[in-house]
Amino acid sequence: CNAFGCDTLTKTVTLANVGGPVPASCSPATTAYCCSIGIYSVNFNTIHNNSLDGVDGYKDYTCSASTNIFRGQSYSINITTGPTYTENVMAWIDFNNNGIFESAELVFASAAMLQYHSGTVSIPSTGVVLNTPLRMRIGSDYSGNAAPDPCTPVQYGQFEDYTVYITINVGIDEASVANGFAVFPNPFTNETSIQYDLDVSQKVTLEVYNAIGEKVREVLSDKLQQAGRHVYRLKNLEGGIYFIRLITKEGMAVRRIIRME
Repeated sequence: CNAFGCDTLTKTVTLANVGGPVPASCSPATTAYCCSIGIYSVNFNTIHNNSLDGVDGYKDYTCSASTNIFRGQSYSINITTGPTYTENVMAWIDFNNNGIFESAELVFASAAMLQYHSGTVSIPSTGVVLNTPLRMRIGSDYSGNAAPDPCTPVQYGQFEDYTVYITINVGIDEASVANGFAVFPNPFTNETSIQYDLDVSQKVTLEVYNAIGEKVREVLSDKLQQAGRHVYRLKNLEGGIYFIRLITKEGMAVRRIIRME
């Protein structure tokens, strides 16, 4: 604004897939926090999240803590709760991506344990939405109360939400194969760069797979390369999720990439 009046400029901003799961149908609260009860840490595959206890109430970490997992595989889960009272801990994954945590989507339960809750989460081979951010919900409360229900407020404990991506295992093991194995930018629109370092001269295979496990690009096939840094540009891919597989004498490693439309 100035002495001659005011002008207004309006611009439309379009956001491509921001990467979060669909909103949940509920966000259960903590009604009467007490006594250091609640979730202190969650460790699940590559999620390693430390937090305050139930004093925080419901927390949504779906934009800051996520992991990629394979359907038909099992993964360790370790949750730490308060040091004073035993607690019940439950976990669900919204496999069908409808925003509702159904009874069949319960993946972990730990009853009346003090502080440490460990077990295994098994991902079904069928009936799961693939290559999509899915909401994982973890709840805890004092063991003298009913076990947490995904949409019912808890008295002393709390709920936390995370994001998981479920994909098809294309036979690649995540391993420490080459130093500096990275793909950037990621996500990308036109092209991206694959980078890795070799400590010694060796044969290398570099391949690209789509989300259903089909090989769509063979960058290198058992090619002898010298020690040092190697960089390749990747382009001309259709929009979607892909996996970059690097094979060296140490083994195999994979990186997940997203080509935006």
